[in-house]
Amino acid sequence: MRAPRGRRGLAVIALALIATGTTAGAAQAGGGRPAAQVDISPFAKEFQRGAMLVHLSARCDAGNTVQELIIEYSQNGFTISQPAAIDFVCDGRWHRFDEIGPEAFEPGPADVAARLTIIDEVTGDPLPQAVDWQRVWVEPAAKVKFGNARLAEDGSIVLTTWARCDQPWVVQELYVEVAQGTASGSAVRTDEFIPCDDRWHRVVLPIASVGTPFQRGAADASAYLTVLDPLSFDPVAQAQQFVSVRIRG
Repeated sequence: MRAPRGRRGLAVIALALIATGTTAGAAQAGGGRPAAQVDISPFAKEFQRGAMLVHLSARCDAGNTVQELIIEYSQNGFTISQPAAIDFVCDGRWHRFDEIGPEAFEPGPADVAARLTIIDEVTGDPLPQAVDWQRVWVEPAAKVKFGNARLAEDGSIVLTTWARCDQPWVVQELYVEVAQGTASGSAVRTDEFIPCDDRWHRVVLPIASVGTPFQRGAADASAYLTVLDPLSFDPVAQAQQFVSVRIRG
């Protein structure tokens, strides 16, 4: 499904954009504003099965019709192109929409190029394409990190974690493990404790040891935050964190 393109492919994209004279332009209407424009947001989101959710805006002058918008996704030497499922009229105004790309990408930096083609309503002739290229940051669908760990009198610990996940997903569970020598324990929290609203949420977890009691000092901690689609309950992503935490009295 994916075809390797690498740096040469990205260079071709960049040269094609430079040749247009603008990173978000198309045919000039009487030497003024372009007849069509497209703009890619530098911020994208991780979607199901490794797809990326890209935010775009596009416009075209009245008297024209949108023929197609092709979006090209590139990451780690691979490039995939596909037509966008767009539906807007040429009325001179900017229209915003989200586009879900192909699968098999990862959170982090990626390159996205867009080519918008419009045609004259009267003659049916195509106008030069509007193009844009953007280095985007694909935000993970879920994140988890550790706060402080406090030792209780009975040898258990109270561990603070922080979790966030994107709308519209739901949390299946937050699972945390802590190990310190012969002491170890785990805790689980489910969706009722962590709403997916693009914000960080503080989650306090009491963890009892199944071995010897916890003590002050360093311990190994791991966390797994799993999010699902709220309709199909298919898995979307799992955030993981492995760190050394310090248990304090």
